[in-house]
Amino acid sequence: MAGTDVEKDELAEGHKRCGKMRKLVAQRTNVHKPGTREYNRLVGFIKCNIREDRKERREGDGGLLEEAFGDHQRCFLSFMGSGQFQGRSNCAKEMEEVLKRLEDISSR
Repeated sequence: MAGTDVEKDELAEGHKRCGKMRKLVAQRTNVHKPGTREYNRLVGFIKCNIREDRKERREGDGGLLEEAFGDHQRCFLSFMGSGQFQGRSNCAKEMEEVLKRLEDISSR
């Protein structure tokens, strides 16, 4: 992630079953603009990977991607409701953590 943008070329491949969702992700997505079509498509791709990761995990196996995405969702809902989350006006920090976790499961 370079600054405020997520480049599609730098995005982790994710699970094979999420390939169609990945194709829908914009070439460049600004993480400081939640709620846009591009941002929502990126979130859709991440949700697909969470579902597939959940299917593959064994009991007791950590769901770090799901946990990071939960943090992002709490931020997003707060931001969309009040315009701020912990004094910030975006969820870029949380999205960066989600993308790191996505890369981790892609490298398995």
